[in-house]
Amino acid sequence: MKSFAVITLAATLTAAAAAQPMTLAFSDPSRPGTVRVELTQGSIHVTGAAGNNVILDGKNRSSRQREESGGMRRIGGGGANLNAREEGNVIRIDSDSWSGGQDVSLQVPFKTSLVLKTVNGGTVRVENVEGEIEVQNVNGSIRLVDVAGTVVANSSNGKVEVTLSKVTPGKPMAFTSLNGTIDVTFPPDLKATMRMRADNGDIFTDFEAVVKTEQTNTQNGKGRWRSESTTVAQVGGGGPEIRLQTMNGRIYIRKGK
Repeated sequence: MKSFAVITLAATLTAAAAAQPMTLAFSDPSRPGTVRVELTQGSIHVTGAAGNNVILDGKNRSSRQREESGGMRRIGGGGANLNAREEGNVIRIDSDSWSGGQDVSLQVPFKTSLVLKTVNGGTVRVENVEGEIEVQNVNGSIRLVDVAGTVVANSSNGKVEVTLSKVTPGKPMAFTSLNGTIDVTFPPDLKATMRMRADNGDIFTDFEAVVKTEQTNTQNGKGRWRSESTTVAQVGGGGPEIRLQTMNGRIYIRKGK
């Protein structure tokens, strides 16, 4: 009878060791891996670089607060651990604290898929990464610079700003915010069907597009009707659906160079 082993990397980056970056390896570096980060408090910054490993650096937010109180010097406390583990070519990073928080910086291989989530206290920023990128920030902005592949980005209270150098053909994408501007730059050869709604704002683009408005009427349980309009734009003759939506803010769809 054959037995199979699952290789799992588990580690903890404590507040005391936050100044020492941690190197994490994918179990199969011959193919692109996925990095998942989930925080309650803190910011996330990811940069693509040459190499096969992921380098994790976490900064305890309490270290940025006042270091002295009543003539006493801070020597500890207020820490929030970062937990990191790898299994099946997926590296998962999270924090076990609901207070204090961590600002997380990551260096990943150029081709890496990302799932990044934070709730309070920071921006999510990604630079120079290609893959399937999913970002959710409840109370903060999202900024993706020179990324490639596919993007799903949502901020409840913050701006969503994305620059895509290349898109994966045939794949849908979405950029949404409840209270914030959506500003996305696409490659000039983009072929897509864009569905856009800015409930309390305007929509701007410098792409040549065939534009129409779709009206949808829905009835709630109390018998009241609600009418909603969606702007649909075919760019480059049309293609996979790209959804851009904000309730309070503008939408900018820019043509890259």
